[in-house]
Amino acid sequence: MGEEVPDDCTDMISTKDHGNGDMGMKLYTKRGIRSATILGALFLVTVGVLSIRSSIIVYNNSQWVSHTNEVLAQIYKIDLLSSEFARGVRGYALTGESIFLLPYEDAVKNLPIEINKLKELTIDNPNQQKRIEQLEALLKQFEEQESQIITARKNSGTEAAKSRIISGSSENLFNTEQQIFNDMVKDEDVLLKQRDDTLKRNVTLMQIFFVCSGLFGVFFLVYSSQTIQQEMMLATKNQELTQTVEHIQVVNKELEAFTYSVAHDLRAPLRHIDGFTRMLEEECRNTLPESVRELPKQICERVSYMGQLIEAILTLSKIGQSEIKPQVSNLKTILDAAQEELKKESTGRNIEWRIAEMPFVECDPWLVQIVFNNLLSNAIKYTNKKDPAVIEVDCLNLEKEPTIRIRDNGVGFSMKYADKLFGVFQRLHRQEDFEGTGIGLAIVHRIIEKHHGRIWCESEVNKGTSFFFTLGPQK
Repeated sequence: MGEEVPDDCTDMISTKDHGNGDMGMKLYTKRGIRSATILGALFLVTVGVLSIRSSIIVYNNSQWVSHTNEVLAQIYKIDLLSSEFARGVRGYALTGESIFLLPYEDAVKNLPIEINKLKELTIDNPNQQKRIEQLEALLKQFEEQESQIITARKNSGTEAAKSRIISGSSENLFNTEQQIFNDMVKDEDVLLKQRDDTLKRNVTLMQIFFVCSGLFGVFFLVYSSQTIQQEMMLATKNQELTQTVEHIQVVNKELEAFTYSVAHDLRAPLRHIDGFTRMLEEECRNTLPESVRELPKQICERVSYMGQLIEAILTLSKIGQSEIKPQVSNLKTILDAAQEELKKESTGRNIEWRIAEMPFVECDPWLVQIVFNNLLSNAIKYTNKKDPAVIEVDCLNLEKEPTIRIRDNGVGFSMKYADKLFGVFQRLHRQEDFEGTGIGLAIVHRIIEKHHGRIWCESEVNKGTSFFFTLGPQK
């Protein structure tokens, strides 16, 4: 029926029956592959939909848990303000020192603001809204009582203030207020436990789902491999190679998308960590022990470094997914733009730049500028102990395959580690000696690959490093 028979099977097919049997086997194999493909597609769609749904559920539950913790924190903050409110007035009544009124004045100013925040946070909880209304009324009464005590102390002295304290109802108001706080906290604790239990339950279910999906996936792969093996016996080497390349491309795209997603989702919690740490440093700077006073600053520095890593990962992912837009470009113009961007890094340094003639080549100028940025930045960084630092950029083989060379007289490295140079997070020097993310050269390598070029290096410890790369033949 128009299908070719492999040469090594010709002798086996001598009758019509044999031919029909071979054709039947092929049809059976195609049906098996078609069935496996349909099952695989259904499996992937099902797993994808359920994964997204599970992730949304877990995310929503975690948001509710965070929201409840935020409500509790706000309640405790208001409780603390009201307690300072009373203590400040009592201190002033006994001593007459105005400094004791600072907590009172702070509470009078900030309590309405904090109560409004609590109202917004509990807008979905009618019981808490009622308690907040009761709390506002009590606090107004409490403020009036305390104001009368302050007036009595100012006008008539300590005894008058004491008398006002004894005759007033501040203690009853305070006790009632504490009972409201306790009821609010108890209500939120119940909600927190319910939401935390729900979150844990959904996380457990999601884990079970992924384990079951993995087991089914293994079974499916075993079944598929047995089916595909029959077809592979009839396929040519070219088909095998094509399938392998396509599979690698799909995997690479999935990995790049996954990297981008993870790095993007890490930004928000990093901003929160940095913000909370700075708040802690500002509010508790004078109360922290000397031994830990520098820790908030160190945490912020680590968060900043993590942010740089995320940006580098996103750049690597973006470059991996982008298509190059080649055009005939002057490498000297691109190199000048890269030098301009790096002026800040070289400020205050004694750097001798030796820039030679550059050719016109067909390339993506934006991506090639990133290559120059990274390689020149490395040269500036690793020559920081040299005076003068010498950085050379020239082009070899101008007439054939243009090869760009960037050479410096920096610290260099041992060539036995050169195979690690272009890997992600691979560093040949300590972070405390030379800052960096360990991703820059991986980005450079990815860009050169996209241009179907080559990149390599030569280096020697304390004698500098030379990077070479090509972008294709001169146009």
